[in-house]
Amino acid sequence: MTSSCAPGRPGPIVLTATVRSSDGTVPTGPISFSNGSTVIGSPVLDPSGQATFTPQLTPGRARITAAFAGVGELKPSTSRVLNLRVGPGSTCVVRERSHHGTNNSNNNNNADASGGGGIGHKRHHRF
Repeated sequence: MTSSCAPGRPGPIVLTATVRSSDGTVPTGPISFSNGSTVIGSPVLDPSGQATFTPQLTPGRARITAAFAGVGELKPSTSRVLNLRVGPGSTCVVRERSHHGTNNSNNNNNADASGGGGIGHKRHHRF
């Protein structure tokens, strides 16, 4: 998952999730974008396996994830957390570094990440 936010590039926040399978199958269906535990939108994947969404967020910090529910033999998957600082009108303030999940119990910002793989599944996908 990516956002349009980058240092020195203020503007509206646009989120993009891309889902790919290991065998080249292009998945279909919705992607659920969430801020923490609250779903903020569920756009449908386009024919290239991408979903783009312009959220309406409250100014402050946002912890965004994208989740694919799975379809057919494709297993559900959730992206890593994307930490954003949101300005008025859902604009980018600063792009912060995403925290990748670790086994370090001192890291309170662990991100849930799934590559979508699993034993017994013929097709796997990833964000």
